[in-house]
Amino acid sequence: MSAGIIRIVHAFQYWRKRSFWSKLLIGILYVIAGILLLSNIFGDALSLTLALGILFFVEGIFEVITAFQVRPDPGCCSAALWLSFWGLLIMSEWPFSAAWVLGVFAGINFLLTGIWMIMLSLSIRSLSNQRTRI
Repeated sequence: MSAGIIRIVHAFQYWRKRSFWSKLLIGILYVIAGILLLSNIFGDALSLTLALGILFFVEGIFEVITAFQVRPDPGCCSAALWLSFWGLLIMSEWPFSAAWVLGVFAGINFLLTGIWMIMLSLSIRSLSNQRTRI
C-alpha cells in the first residue's frame, strides 16, 4: 500500500507529463491491492489473486507504453511484456492459482519493477551527464 501512495505522489509531481494518468492509475491499483491484502490477511485468497493478476496485467501494459515512448525499440520492453503475460496467466488459471501465486508473483513483480526503475534512472543519469559535457 505504501508503494501505491508513493506512486500517486510521484504521479502528481509530474502531472503535466503525458504519463501522469498511467502513473496515477497504477498507484491507485497498488493502494487497492494493499487495502485488500490488509483487510483479508487470512481470508479470501481468491479475490487477492484476481486483484494481483489484474494489477500486474495493467501495470505491464502501461510499462510497455512508457517504454515505447522513452525508447521506440522493440526489444526495450521485454520485462513489461512478461509482466503482462504473468497477469494473464494468473487470471486464466484462477481460482486454482490462488494457492501459490500470491508470494511468487509479488516477488517477481517487485524484482522486475525494481530493475525497470534502476535502468530508467541510469539512462536518465547518462543523459544528464551527456548534456553537462556539451
